[in-house]
Amino acid sequence: MINRFLPAVALTLALAGCGGGGGDEDEGTAANSASVNAGLQLTVPTPSYAALSEELQAFTTLNEIRGRCGHGQLAQHTALDTSAAGHARWLAYHAAFSHTQTTGSAHFTGAAPLDRMIAAGYLTSSLQAAVSEQLAYYSSDVDGNDTIGFGIGGTRSLLNAPYHANAMLDGYRDVGVAIRNAIDAGAPDASTPGAGRRSIVFNTGYQTSAGSQAAAQDDNAVLTYPCDGDSNVAAALYHEEPNPVPGRDLSTSPLGTSIMVSLKEGHTLTITSTVLTNTSSGFTVPLRPPITGANDHLGAFGAHQGYVAADAPLTAFTTYRVSLGGTNNGVSFLKTFSFTTGAD
Repeated sequence: MINRFLPAVALTLALAGCGGGGGDEDEGTAANSASVNAGLQLTVPTPSYAALSEELQAFTTLNEIRGRCGHGQLAQHTALDTSAAGHARWLAYHAAFSHTQTTGSAHFTGAAPLDRMIAAGYLTSSLQAAVSEQLAYYSSDVDGNDTIGFGIGGTRSLLNAPYHANAMLDGYRDVGVAIRNAIDAGAPDASTPGAGRRSIVFNTGYQTSAGSQAAAQDDNAVLTYPCDGDSNVAAALYHEEPNPVPGRDLSTSPLGTSIMVSLKEGHTLTITSTVLTNTSSGFTVPLRPPITGANDHLGAFGAHQGYVAADAPLTAFTTYRVSLGGTNNGVSFLKTFSFTTGAD
């Protein structure tokens, strides 16, 4: 039986200098409000991922979306590649689904994401930075070790999981990504029928000397994902930890596409109306109540962030129109745009 993509617990951390401190899982923390902001990254250096590799596909997919939707691009950072690769290998080797590695286990590279990023050299205990890890895991008794298409598919899957998308579209500046399967990891059971598995890990961060890209946004900016003209958008969400609808079994009662919304960091978002319409049928899609920093049950969203999710999967390969109303720091806005789904 094929298991669908499983986005794991969304994890965002901040490290303060002089010994540091960490945020809890699913809770972002401003690293340093006094940082000097270097502005949006409209272009970044060409990455060094191998041509046609799944890592290049993942990097390109995320950056194309971030750039076109106004969030600013992410620059490849080899230390984050190293930390992501170490954890992707550990997950695939152990058939695990977690941000935490077991000390002393095979291919151990650090207990927590922050440990792994420090070990890889992205930051030290005295260097202030904000970091995040997002991952998805897939297993199958048919094609579990097949990573073809996982760079794009895994990235799109994570971007339709609101607690993951919130971090992947946030103000980070650097990224590392890795994809590994059980064969890559040298797992003893890699060729055992039914044991196929693969994982994708994104590690993101920014040094506080550069500041968050979210703080560099225009005062009037209302950013969304999907944004106008986006295609191949995931049509359904079958799993996320934390669960965006506590008590609901998403494997049997999945959500549809989530519409992510964000403003300039420091602003306050309210979402007062959302209409999602199938442009072919004219059908208005039932939606979940909007979630913002004011009512997020986990406190993972900042005051400037929110989302609205379709209450059931959307139709694959179909165009939808969004009408989104709300306030940006008390000033009303109305934003309309269209996107097209891919497969679920």
